[in-house]
Amino acid sequence: MTQKHKALSSSLTIVTLLTCFTTAALTSPIRAEGESEADVKPTIRLEINDLNAADKIKTALFQEAAVSVPAEATTLMAPAADLTNAEIKIDQLDLSKLGPQDVMVHLTLNNSAAQNSLQTTLSREVTLDIQDTTAPVIELKYPHIRLEYEEEWNPLDWVESVSDNSLEPLDIQQLWVENYVDASTSGEYEVYFSIADASGNVGSATLGVQVKEKPKPKSSGIVAGDAITSMLNLINNARADAGLDPLSLGDENAQAAIGVRASEAAGYVSHKRPDGSHYKTAFDEYGVSYSHPLEILTYSGSTVQDKFNWWMNSSGHRSIILSSSSTKIAIGYSGKMWAAIAYQ
Repeated sequence: MTQKHKALSSSLTIVTLLTCFTTAALTSPIRAEGESEADVKPTIRLEINDLNAADKIKTALFQEAAVSVPAEATTLMAPAADLTNAEIKIDQLDLSKLGPQDVMVHLTLNNSAAQNSLQTTLSREVTLDIQDTTAPVIELKYPHIRLEYEEEWNPLDWVESVSDNSLEPLDIQQLWVENYVDASTSGEYEVYFSIADASGNVGSATLGVQVKEKPKPKSSGIVAGDAITSMLNLINNARADAGLDPLSLGDENAQAAIGVRASEAAGYVSHKRPDGSHYKTAFDEYGVSYSHPLEILTYSGSTVQDKFNWWMNSSGHRSIILSSSSTKIAIGYSGKMWAAIAYQ
């Protein structure tokens, strides 16, 4: 093919594209009677403040060209028009304004197949329909957090930011919060955040929350040592004399719980705890498995033997020590106050 023929082929390609840009429509708008298809501007839908708007407009118009070019002309178009690198210029485009707006689009095409590169600019008036269908974005600092038992907290403190593609100013304080966290009950919870923009799009986020277990009370009572062993031996000797099986000393949790009871009773001598609850709740707080708990207290005497004797000289306390239903006993003391709970 001669240079003249190549130039003619390139010109035909550009003319073909120009015809496409001036006759085809991306959508099928309703035309008035007597109005030709060429009179109807194509409509391209874009998202408000779309940073890739120019590329999307260019792609849409290329698609229009592709479907409009006759089959016999595609062989001329494909090698000749460098569509990917075409430059685009749009007059009076305002992507921050919702609704339709008419703009003039200018595409500069390069014909790389010609011996002498040809360049032409095609102009097309189009209608851009600017919409807002994107929901606001709620960014959390962490997807899941842990709270201490009965910790005071504000869910909004765990929101990093709120943003929207409309660039509408949104404040964290505007968030709707559904908070079902009960900080006085350990377990797993979820907090739901949501917010709507001016177009009614709703963004949401979910924060996982774990409330930790209630901390076990600190015991200042004595729950181990020779004195505890001595008291256990005195109790089991008395049970042996009565023909009863010995009691085993409670495990670590039971001993910690009785240490709490000894400390409490040292300042408030009662089988009720300072908050008015039953003494067995000390076992509950330490996760002790039990049934039929029976508590005894004594403040009298100065030695382990004196304490034991006082219990055995009291019919009520003696009956607990010699209970046939008990299999275990927790023993502890705080100062002069001794406490024990026999249980199964």
